[in-house]
Amino acid sequence: MASSSSVSQSTLYQIPKCGCNRPMRMFVANSDENPRRRFWKCTLSLGTASCGLFIWDDEIEGHPPYIRETKCQPRKKKEYNDGSSGSGATCNGCNCSEILRDIMNIVKELQLSKGDNLKMKLKNERNTSNKFKSLLFISWFFFFAYCKMFG
Repeated sequence: MASSSSVSQSTLYQIPKCGCNRPMRMFVANSDENPRRRFWKCTLSLGTASCGLFIWDDEIEGHPPYIRETKCQPRKKKEYNDGSSGSGATCNGCNCSEILRDIMNIVKELQLSKGDNLKMKLKNERNTSNKFKSLLFISWFFFFAYCKMFG
């Protein structure tokens, strides 16, 4: 069977059948042109009775696509000095000290605006609390006045 309970993300794919009406066998290519690309062959491919069918796994509908690995050329690294230490550090062609300074400024602005928002919320909560205290005091005043007059 194609599934396993020990595999956390197992996906069921239907095993293709060859011209001999037998389930095909999966192999993995080791060539430079198709590294680690999966393909299917007839199970009788070593014998003379084989139909010789060959299918790339990613060409079958519903199977995951083949993602070819690309070889990246390393970038030329430049030296920069962010002013925090005497030695320069490597960088990929950007002025990292300026970018770092800009990021720090943005973070400070966000923290200040967040602090201002919290101060405004606290002020509003205090105003609301004071209004409720005043209403409570007024209600008790009228209660005692009512008790004195009619009690």
